[in-house]
Amino acid sequence: MKIRGIEASRKRYNILPRETLVTQQMSLRKKDFTNTIRLKLFVGTYNVIGKSPTTSLSDWLSCDDESPDMYAIGFQELCLSKEAYVFMDTPKEEEWLRTVLRGIHPNAKYRKVKLIRLVGIMLIVLVQERFAAYIRGVSAETVGTGFLGKMGNKGGVGVRFELHNTSVCIVNCHLAAHIKECERRNQDYHDICTRMSFPPAKTIKDHDLLFWFGDLNYRLTGIEGLAAKTLLDTANYKDLIVFDQLREQQRIKRAFYGYQEGILNFQPPYKYDTGTDNWDSSEKNRAPAWTDRILWKADDVDQLVYRSHPSLRISDHKPVSSLFEIPIAAIDIVKYKKIYEEVMKHLDRLENDYLPQIAVSRTEIDFGTVRFLENKSNFLTISNTGHVPLQYKFINKLREESYSKPWLIVEPHTGFLMPGDYTEIQLEIYVDKRTAGKLSTGQDTQLELLSIDMQWIHIIKDFQLLTCITI
Repeated sequence: MKIRGIEASRKRYNILPRETLVTQQMSLRKKDFTNTIRLKLFVGTYNVIGKSPTTSLSDWLSCDDESPDMYAIGFQELCLSKEAYVFMDTPKEEEWLRTVLRGIHPNAKYRKVKLIRLVGIMLIVLVQERFAAYIRGVSAETVGTGFLGKMGNKGGVGVRFELHNTSVCIVNCHLAAHIKECERRNQDYHDICTRMSFPPAKTIKDHDLLFWFGDLNYRLTGIEGLAAKTLLDTANYKDLIVFDQLREQQRIKRAFYGYQEGILNFQPPYKYDTGTDNWDSSEKNRAPAWTDRILWKADDVDQLVYRSHPSLRISDHKPVSSLFEIPIAAIDIVKYKKIYEEVMKHLDRLENDYLPQIAVSRTEIDFGTVRFLENKSNFLTISNTGHVPLQYKFINKLREESYSKPWLIVEPHTGFLMPGDYTEIQLEIYVDKRTAGKLSTGQDTQLELLSIDMQWIHIIKDFQLLTCITI
């Protein structure tokens, strides 16, 4: 009896879909085909306590010599009328938008990316026209945290978009008021983080560049108002900042943890007698505070300036602004195509090099004469000649209960081979009364097919050893 005609046929499976592997490899080489451009972003926030614009905003919005590439302008308490809460509409939106467009830098042309408003909380995002074609994926959302945790008198509005290949999220908020409501402010912050979601499923944190600003309403605690004003008379901001609630909440990781903020080396923007530069002289005599803040969370962002604008006296707040230099990743198409081709060729080589490979020591085994009730054995060696560990196992053939006929035993029928290892397989034939009948009548063929399933970690390759046994 001989075993002859040993062959191998393959089925291919991948660890991951090829598209996923390509995406992963391109991501690892992103720096090779991406150029970083530096753009200037102006961020401004102003609580206008329901007032209409009565003067130009240019002292705030175009105070720098050079025109910014982008604007993110936020308002709080834009409208305090009941109609704004009930009908969500107010003429103040158009009034302030027109005043903003008249007040932005005159040395550049801008296009509106998005305007979003929740009652009195409004955010306007503008970009220079030369960058407008590279903006995509624009969406906006609102979260109310006011009365019953839902009303829009407090809460946040957000705009997200992609500029070239950098994702940007901008959030303007108005958090709970009053000096004793620090925990409520923290809760408002967490509610906005949790509930603000952009389609299809992006949260605030899922962006490369994140800017958060507005009337955060954190106050100074542990110091009397008169003592605070005395320090401010001498511009002693450093000694006053130690009483700031927001810095303390960040330190103990209760809110805005991980966000950065510039040095507060300007007069607190709150609270003034409306129309003046005088601190609050009302009966409540509120202590000054840095209620209006601008924070960010991103890598490689430079804050060029952080300031208030005392010349605007529309409100009991002063507007605050910051100018940032931000990194924007732009793909070089020529480099991208070249690296994409390299990645595809690399994956092709990996696929070929890391296929499980086996070698069989002999393609023909002669058993000689096989007699009734007599064991006959022979051996062959299977070697792992590939680069990956594999596990082999003889498997059942289609619609059969065993991997071989009852007169043939293969040992070991399963095993594990590291690259370079080999194992000796024993083939034993034994014909008895149970099996001789089917062989003699032709119900069992004397040609037998053995199938080996070979499995590599996360990759499965099927090899069929076509083993012909002749008696």
